[in-house]
Amino acid sequence: MIAREMLRHNETGMIPLGYVDDDVKKQHQRIAGVNVLGTIEDIPAIADSMKIDEIIITMPSETGNTIRRILNLANKAKIPCRTIPGLYDIASGVVIDRSDPKGGSRRSAPSRTGPAQYG
Repeated sequence: MIAREMLRHNETGMIPLGYVDDDVKKQHQRIAGVNVLGTIEDIPAIADSMKIDEIIITMPSETGNTIRRILNLANKAKIPCRTIPGLYDIASGVVIDRSDPKGGSRRSAPSRTGPAQYG
């Protein structure tokens, strides 16, 4: 879904170069027009060979261990990361900050700002 949005809205300047997935059935497949390039462990090599600017993690229901694994590999490759929250977290106003690769996870309370401030 995120890759499709990036492709649809090129004004963002974001181009999805590929996915990583540990599911062997998805290796060498295309999802939403974007190639699966390898597994999570392949992140440093893929980032180097493809000159990746940023990693966007779109796995909101994944375990903290997997997210930390991705953050650690991205950190070693010196690639910044962003995590896209799940629909429930967006709708409820709850945000989980998983940016600390050492395992720090922080859940912030829903804000009191209304949708008008985002328009």
